[in-house]
Amino acid sequence: MMKILHGRLLRFFCVAISMVVLSTSIVLAEDEEPKNIVGYFTEWGIYEGHNFYEVADMPWDKLTHINYAFAKIENGKIALCDPWAAIDKPFGDDKWDTPLKGNFGQLIKYKKLYPKVKTLISVGGWTQSMYFSDVALTDSSRQVFAQSCVEFIRKYEFDGVDIDWEYPVSGGMAGNKYRPEDKQNFTLLLRDLRTKLDEAGAEDGKRYLLTIAAPAGSTAIANTEPDKYHQYLDFINLMTYDYNGSWSSITNHLSPLYSNPDDPSYAAAKQKNNTDWTVSEYIRLGVPAKKLNIGVPFYSTGWKDVSGGANGLFGNTNSSPMGIWNDSSSPGGTNPYYYIKDVLEAPGSGFTKYWDDNSKVPYLWNPSTKVFYSYEDEISLQNKCEYVSNNNLGGIMFWEISGDHPSEDKSLVSIIYNSFSKESPEPTPTVIPTDKPSYKISGYVRPDFNFAKDSEVRVLSGFEIELSDKGIKTTTDANGFYELSGVSASDTPYVLTLSKPGYLKRQIKNVVVNSDVLLGTKESPINMCAGDIKINGVQDNVINMSDIIEIAKVFGSVRGDRKYSSDCDFNMDDSINMSDVIIIARHFNMGSDDYK
Repeated sequence: MMKILHGRLLRFFCVAISMVVLSTSIVLAEDEEPKNIVGYFTEWGIYEGHNFYEVADMPWDKLTHINYAFAKIENGKIALCDPWAAIDKPFGDDKWDTPLKGNFGQLIKYKKLYPKVKTLISVGGWTQSMYFSDVALTDSSRQVFAQSCVEFIRKYEFDGVDIDWEYPVSGGMAGNKYRPEDKQNFTLLLRDLRTKLDEAGAEDGKRYLLTIAAPAGSTAIANTEPDKYHQYLDFINLMTYDYNGSWSSITNHLSPLYSNPDDPSYAAAKQKNNTDWTVSEYIRLGVPAKKLNIGVPFYSTGWKDVSGGANGLFGNTNSSPMGIWNDSSSPGGTNPYYYIKDVLEAPGSGFTKYWDDNSKVPYLWNPSTKVFYSYEDEISLQNKCEYVSNNNLGGIMFWEISGDHPSEDKSLVSIIYNSFSKESPEPTPTVIPTDKPSYKISGYVRPDFNFAKDSEVRVLSGFEIELSDKGIKTTTDANGFYELSGVSASDTPYVLTLSKPGYLKRQIKNVVVNSDVLLGTKESPINMCAGDIKINGVQDNVINMSDIIEIAKVFGSVRGDRKYSSDCDFNMDDSINMSDVIIIARHFNMGSDDYK
């Protein structure tokens, strides 16, 4: 599912116009400190699998800190993971001689516009923690690593370092080095990092930040020394998610706020696998509440072949469905929030949404396919924001930002920001006049070319449907179905606009609504023509030679290649080939006004 184009353009124009210095300020009551809103930006987000999510796409005005994930450890020092993404890939107005391109160059550019947003380089993560035990082992190795971090953040203009060691003592991913003395060495590593950062800060006239991503599980917490290391940190991002996942034999919640008395897990897991227990444990160990940010997931976990349970919850299972964020070799039901919202929660998806009032989280259950998903939604996130405020915690961290919904009215980041702001805007209610009842417009959309069965979901989903200027919009689900609800009868006909990156925008005019309206059936859907490719981020609403040229630039590439673009892979067969050229040729020189 591709990003909504006008959202990116709107942010671009806002940045271009505002050459005055903008800033982020989360304003609270006078007796409270500002809350942290910490978002992880993933380096790989700029590639097709995450819809080419760029630094420019982030809601900078709603964030206090951005953690760039990830740097790695190489030869005992911090090092780049993907140099192309980090410092070489050109964006926007970058030229061949731009000194620093890539994501880092973009971060520097936007920090000038939003100087109160702090950026940190996050080191490690699940896949890059293999050498932490080595760099933490001796005084010499710690000094070398800490000094390399100082040089790195000075060179690339970061405001600090975020350590994501997964995990001391136990090792985490297979192949990671680990030792029993990691418990003490982790504290010493943070101490030495703090010393080096303070020395550099004194020279540079600023304070460099030091934070960590900290475990939520009881065993991993016991393998560290929060009571000793917290003094070196500005704050701690608790990874209060992944309490349950594809490794679990019972369906359960990804990120519950509280425990559920009906949870059939063994006693310790039932008691401890929730956000409230994790927070309480860190506070019990002496960490100040204001230093703790709870973590929330912008993704799902899921299971299939579920039997028993209450509408799938606490059912038996031994496998997981393939999520759109999963590798083919490791299914885990991992889907970004925008996909959950637009596809899995959509009418016709087969899923029913339920609410666990004990754990304060939602879940989805499909009784036909026996598939279960756990995730964060607007209500559960609002509950967690209130939990943060009621317990005087530092704020919220989330993993990760490309999973958020691009629409302002569906954005999880907006919920966090509005919850922590003193002057949160009240939602504008949709007022339906009593003499003009509410109706719905629904139907099916389908491109007018053939595609393979295994690519059907990707081809049919993601078409945006918007009704005139009413702010009512939705996207098609995996079957090409859409439904716009809350449409009032109108004396003036509506205009229905359909769009998707790579497709020629279509408008259906003179839509009269005085009852439920069906536009496009499964047998006779609304056809969309592929071939209008974005050039410099804009579609010209004509299928012409410029689109052929764009195809030529990526011709022969396959999914996973850096030059592969899903905008050009119309039939989603994971390669840019002659079939895509033929699809363009079918409607060559056609414009948006030429639809019949």
